[in-house]
Amino acid sequence: MLRRRPLSRFWPLAFFAEAACSRAKEPPRDAGPPAAEIDDAFVWPIAPVDLNPAPPPRKGMVFVPTGSLVAGTEKDKTPRLAEQELAGDRIEMRGFYIDEYAYPNEAGAIPKTGMSRDEAAALCATQGKRLCTELEWERACKGPNNTTYEYGDQYRPTECATGVTARLAPSAMRVSCKSAFGVHDMHGGPWEWTSSTWHRGYDPAVGVVRGGNGEAGELVSRCANGMPLVPRLRRPDIGARCCAGDPNEAEVRVAAPRLKPLEARPSEAKLTAKLAGAIQEKTVELPREPAFHIDRVLAWHPVSNEEFALGVGCVRRSPHASCGVGVFRTQDGEVDPTLLAFASSGFWNAVVKPDQRGHDLWVYGGDERTNYKRRVAYIWGRVAVGDLERPGRHAVAP
Repeated sequence: MLRRRPLSRFWPLAFFAEAACSRAKEPPRDAGPPAAEIDDAFVWPIAPVDLNPAPPPRKGMVFVPTGSLVAGTEKDKTPRLAEQELAGDRIEMRGFYIDEYAYPNEAGAIPKTGMSRDEAAALCATQGKRLCTELEWERACKGPNNTTYEYGDQYRPTECATGVTARLAPSAMRVSCKSAFGVHDMHGGPWEWTSSTWHRGYDPAVGVVRGGNGEAGELVSRCANGMPLVPRLRRPDIGARCCAGDPNEAEVRVAAPRLKPLEARPSEAKLTAKLAGAIQEKTVELPREPAFHIDRVLAWHPVSNEEFALGVGCVRRSPHASCGVGVFRTQDGEVDPTLLAFASSGFWNAVVKPDQRGHDLWVYGGDERTNYKRRVAYIWGRVAVGDLERPGRHAVAP
C-alpha cells in the first residue's frame, strides 16, 4: 500500500505549479503592467564569485600575492650599487609561497648553515619546495610598498641587529625584523641561497645569495642587496630559505660597460651657466661676486652605470681667484643641476685626476701656504669630499 506523502515536502513544486496555472488563466494584456505590479514569484539567491580567492594556507609559509616589484634601487636614491642592481625597474610578479624563517623554518631554532647551493635545494625539495629566485626573495622583503628595508625606508640597525659581522641567533628573537608580508629575519642572520645566477658581468657559473649581515649595515641590509658566490662553497654564514609555487622567470641582468673614469664632456653655454649659478649659490667658500665661471665640464664614471658631471672653474677677482669643482649627477644623459658636492682648489684652477682604481678622484689646488690635494670619494651612490692633504715643504704642484 502506497503512503501519501505530505504536500508540504513538495511545497516548491506546488508553489510554481500554482503560479503557472494562475498566470495561464489571466487574460492577455495590451500593455505591460507598471513595474510595481510585476509578479516575481521566486528568485533563487546567487552567491558572489570571488575572482581572486585566497590560496590555501601552507604550514610555516607566507603567501606573497601577485603584484609589482620595484627591483633594485632607483637612480635618485642612495645607498645603491649601480653596477650590481636594477635601477628601480617595475616587474610584475605572480604569487608564491616563502618560508617564514630561514631553514629549518622554526621559531626558536638556529638557522642551518654550511651547505652548498645544491644541498640547500635538496633540503627544500624534500619538503615539496624549492629555492627562491633572488627577485622573489626581494619582493618578499620589500613588501607591498617596496620599501628599502623590510621594516621601512630608513635604516635602523636595531631592528634586525645589523651593522656587524654575520652571527647566528635563534629565529624569531627580533620580533620587529619582518617584512610587511610577515616574513621574518631576512637580515641580521645568515646569507641565504637563491636559485639565481649572478648576471652582472661575472662568470655565469656564479650564484646569488641574499640577506645576511655586515659592518656596512646601511648597504648590506637593504632588500635589493645581493652577493655573488660560487655554488659549491659551504660557509658558516650561508643558509637557505625555501619557496613554493611556480617560480617567477624574471632575472636581474645588469650590463657592466667599461668606461673611462674621467673624460671631457661636451656642454652648452646654457647648461654651463646653470651649473655655475648652482655652485656659487650653494658654496660657502666662494664669494657672491663676481660670477663663478666654468672653464670645462668633465664626465666622471666611478663605477659602471653611474655618471657625474664635474664643473671646473673659478671666481676671478683680485688679489687671487677662488676655484674649485662642483659635482652633479647625470641621469639618462641629462645633468641634474642640483649640486651634490664642491671641492675647493683654492687659488688654482683645479687639476682633477682619478685614483689608481678610477673609483675616486683627486682634486689638486693651492693657497698662500702651499699646494695641496683632496679626495672626492664615491660611496654607494653618494659623493663625499675629504680634508686637505698637504705635501712636504718642497713639494711641487702636479
